[in-house]
Amino acid sequence: MAKIIYRLNKAIGFSVSDLNSTESCSLFYCDELLLFTDSRMPLYSCCEMCATYRGGSHLTSDINLHSEERYNLRLIKWRNTMRKKERAAIVIERLKKEYPGADCTLDYNEAWKLLVSVRLAAQCTDERVNIIVKDLFAKYPGVNELAEAEPEDIEAIVRPCGLGKSKARDISKCMRMLRDEFGSKVPDNFEDLLKLPGVGRKSANLIMGDVFGKPAIVTDTHCIRLCNRIGLVDNEKNPKKVEMALWKIIPPEEGSDFCHRLVYHGREVCTARTTPYCEKCCLADVCKSYASYMKEKNQ
Repeated sequence: MAKIIYRLNKAIGFSVSDLNSTESCSLFYCDELLLFTDSRMPLYSCCEMCATYRGGSHLTSDINLHSEERYNLRLIKWRNTMRKKERAAIVIERLKKEYPGADCTLDYNEAWKLLVSVRLAAQCTDERVNIIVKDLFAKYPGVNELAEAEPEDIEAIVRPCGLGKSKARDISKCMRMLRDEFGSKVPDNFEDLLKLPGVGRKSANLIMGDVFGKPAIVTDTHCIRLCNRIGLVDNEKNPKKVEMALWKIIPPEEGSDFCHRLVYHGREVCTARTTPYCEKCCLADVCKSYASYMKEKNQ
């Protein structure tokens, strides 16, 4: 290890003190090492077995990486030619470290309550939904009670979430179907969930992943926005098409938590209504949009 760092230091012109961490390489699935600067950008990688320099799986093996400009060109080339599955693997691991405890931001303790909350969350913040449902569930504490309620009475409570009439109608029909066809229990298979009024693929995936612990990809607005920016999908805004594309590159066991972490990252860093905070993003070196956003910010 010391020999490798010394040779890199000598060739590139960085001192050992500039390297604040050495991490196992999760990018190439081999025995390489990635050396990071304070900006969290990978400088280069080297193979422990031969101690030769390599700039990454899609970069040339040119040893004369002695200028910041040359490094930046290499980084751009690597970022733009990376395969989606490779990029996804890095993004998953980085977000795990950044948001280790990320989970669903809707409060619930029973499956049917999550079903109601996710319907109310359409065009409404999860924070507001969590407040509104307290009154709803206090008045109607179970599936049967909510199924008996008139849509107008439900609407009177959920109106602050927006689209009160249609949401109340869907909730009423959904609870009645749960009572009449599913024994007041939320079904644990995707096809039956889609039969419920007001339940689409996003809602069904959320239930499958969070309630039943099954593979799920929840393509909400954060997921669609970030996956396009990062480069996991290409200019695709259709939720189902984004979901199908992600199934090909995201390991099934990672899907549900990955989508929750995208929500956290989308709120805190890769924002929708302001210019993203790329300078503090843990995905900057693998994000296809990083250069354009930084150029826009610096103009």
